[in-house]
Amino acid sequence: MATLLQRAGWRTWASVGLISIFALLGLVAGVSGALLLGGLAAALVGTIGLVRPSWTGTGSRRMAGALVTAGMAGLLGGTVVAPAVPVAVPPPAATSTRTSAPPPTPEHATATQAPTGPTTPSRSATAVPSRPAPSTPPPAPGTALATLNHLPVKGRAPKTGYDRDRFGDGWATRPDGCTTRQAVLRRDLADVRILAADECIVLGGKLDDPYTGTTFTAKTTGFDDLAVDHVVALSDAWQKGARRWSRAEREAFANDLLNLQTTQSRVNASKGDGDAATWLPPNTRYRCSYVARQIAVKDAYRLSVTQSEKAAMRRVLAKCPQQRTPSRAAARKAVDKHPTVVTPTKPNTDRKKAARTDPRFPTCKAANAAGYGPYYSGRDPEYGWYRDNDHDGVVCER
Repeated sequence: MATLLQRAGWRTWASVGLISIFALLGLVAGVSGALLLGGLAAALVGTIGLVRPSWTGTGSRRMAGALVTAGMAGLLGGTVVAPAVPVAVPPPAATSTRTSAPPPTPEHATATQAPTGPTTPSRSATAVPSRPAPSTPPPAPGTALATLNHLPVKGRAPKTGYDRDRFGDGWATRPDGCTTRQAVLRRDLADVRILAADECIVLGGKLDDPYTGTTFTAKTTGFDDLAVDHVVALSDAWQKGARRWSRAEREAFANDLLNLQTTQSRVNASKGDGDAATWLPPNTRYRCSYVARQIAVKDAYRLSVTQSEKAAMRRVLAKCPQQRTPSRAAARKAVDKHPTVVTPTKPNTDRKKAARTDPRFPTCKAANAAGYGPYYSGRDPEYGWYRDNDHDGVVCER
C-alpha cells in the first residue's frame, strides 16, 4: 500500500481529491447526496481515464473501468437511499360551484382551533319560511258568487215520482184575474197587443229573446212559437229538494215571476230540465244574468246544487265577478213595463149567428171549420168546453 501511494503521481491525487470533494459536498444533503455526487465524480474520472489514462493518473484502462463501475454503483445507491420528495400541488382554482366544508360543531372542535368568525348557514341547513300563497279575496256581499257559496252542495236525487201536476194544475190565476203566463208575456214582450174585452189575453208582441240575443215577433194568438221557461226547471227542483215540499209550496215555485222567462219554444225544448252544468243559453252575453238568476231562485227556495253544477256556475261568473243576483221585487215590478196597444174587437152584426151557441163540437178544428171560435176565458161559456193546451186563456184559435 505504501509503495502504491509512493508511486502515485499528482494526477492520481488530483482525481482522488476531486472525487472526495464531490462526496463531501454531497454530505450536506445526507448520505444519498454523498453517494450521488461521489459516484458522479468517480464515473466522470473513470470515463476520462478510459480515453486518456495518463490524464487521470489511473495508469491503466482497467483502473479507469473500475472507477466507472464504482461511480455507477454510487449513483444507483444514492438514488435508492434518497427520500421521497413531496410534490407541491397547486390549490384548485375557485369556481362558482365551490363548496366549503362545514365548520366543526362545538362537540367536535378542539382547543387548538381558532374561531373563524361567523359563518353563513347553507340553504339546506336553514329552514327558509315559504311565502304564503296570495289568498283570493272573498266575493262581495250581494253578488251571485257570494250567494253561490251559501248553497248546499249535494248529489242529484232520482227523478222518481216527478210529475208536472205536482207543481199545480197549469198556470195559477193571479189576484188581478190573469194567469201567471199572461203576466209574464206582458212583462217580457214589447208592442204588446191585448184583447179589448179582456186585457189579460195577449194577442201578440215582439220578444227581445235574451236566450238567443235575437228579436222575434209573435203574431198568433196561440203563441205556439213562444214558451215561458222555468229558469230553474221543475224537474231539476224536484231532484234537488222540492220533492219534500208541500203542494202549495211547489205551486208557488212554479208561478214565481223570478223563475219565469219568455223565450222561443225551440230554445225551451232544447233546454229540457238541464241545469247550468248541462245547458246554458246560446247567447253568451246573457249567461252571467242567467246563472245569477238561477242562483237567486235556488237560494230563495233553499235548493241544492251538484258539484259539477256549482263548478259550471263559477266558470261563468269568473268573467263577471261583480254580477249581482236579481230580487223578487224587481221581477214583480217589471210586470207590464211596456206600453200596451189594445186591439178593439169588431161588433158582431150577424144577429142570427150571435143568437146561436156552439153545439159543442168534439174538437176545436171542427168548431173552426163551422165558423166558431175563438173563445176567451171569463167571457165565453164555450171556453170551458175545449182544452186550453197552452194555458193562454184562449181556445179554438183560428
